[in-house]
Amino acid sequence: MKDPIDFVVLWIDENDSTWSQTRATAMRKFKPESAAIAPERFRDWENFHYWFRAVEKFAPWCRYIHLVTDCQPPSWLNLSHPKIRFVRHEEIMPADALPSFNAPAIESCIRNIPDLSEHFVYFNDDIFLTSPVCKEDFFQAGKPVLCSSGTFVREYPGAVMFSHQQFSTLGTVNSLDWTSWMWRHPSRWFSHKNGIGLIHNIHSFQQGFLSGVAHPHLATPMRKSTHEMAWQWMEDRLAKTVSHHFRHHDDVFQQLFTLTDMYRGDFVPCSRSHLGRFFLLDSQDQSVDEFCASLPLHRYRCSCLNDSHLVKREGFQTCKHKILGALGSEFPDKSSFEL
Repeated sequence: MKDPIDFVVLWIDENDSTWSQTRATAMRKFKPESAAIAPERFRDWENFHYWFRAVEKFAPWCRYIHLVTDCQPPSWLNLSHPKIRFVRHEEIMPADALPSFNAPAIESCIRNIPDLSEHFVYFNDDIFLTSPVCKEDFFQAGKPVLCSSGTFVREYPGAVMFSHQQFSTLGTVNSLDWTSWMWRHPSRWFSHKNGIGLIHNIHSFQQGFLSGVAHPHLATPMRKSTHEMAWQWMEDRLAKTVSHHFRHHDDVFQQLFTLTDMYRGDFVPCSRSHLGRFFLLDSQDQSVDEFCASLPLHRYRCSCLNDSHLVKREGFQTCKHKILGALGSEFPDKSSFEL
């Protein structure tokens, strides 16, 4: 893979007073659903500088890092670094969609980032590189490496809004003719790398609609041209998502773009665990301890430290202390991205 690859990461700082005041005003005006303003959506784990240290250590081949936010830049960030591109929401989103506190809406507009490479890897700020990676882990022969393992979408306790967004996304892409396209690309949809999900893909093929595809929620390889194509095919649904200033149960989310590549068979299949592991954090410390134990072993290429309602207020500081300790041991030295 000789083409340049950029990284895109979304970030917010709940301690930014201007951002907090703007959010408070928007909450009074738009009256968002309670799940859209839950504390875990915005809680500060104070670990973002480790994200940059991990990129420098494990992916030095990255061309640019596009940091997308509506907050002031972190005080420690070296904005003069040649790889850093600081992107404000107003640069990529329509004026009537601002201010936006809705990750799916912002994700839907990242194709508008100035000077974004055709091939890029999308991160949330809770997804860390935790082992050396190469370009081919994300793209092979220009195609994104994606998990096409089938599953049944269901409602997850404590994550009802996300479940509804999955249903909304599936409902949108099921307007396409999946059966014929699965038939055209059997080596991708019916690959042994799909594991038990192969059974679900066969079921989808027989039924003529997609029952679901696993979403690992890790670093995601994407192409700008795929985003453009998805907007051409499904503009109404994407525009509706962008119009929501806060998360909404009817939003479509980032998987819509990977499913666009899958629909065309324009991807390289991989297993669910190819890129790493999703850690759903909780106050019982089990997932936190498992992450901390895996980090020095470089067991996973990526690790998602997903904040959730399971991290109770009284247990937050304990979890945070453990994670910062593990990250500090793995990445003790400042990166060139820091002042």
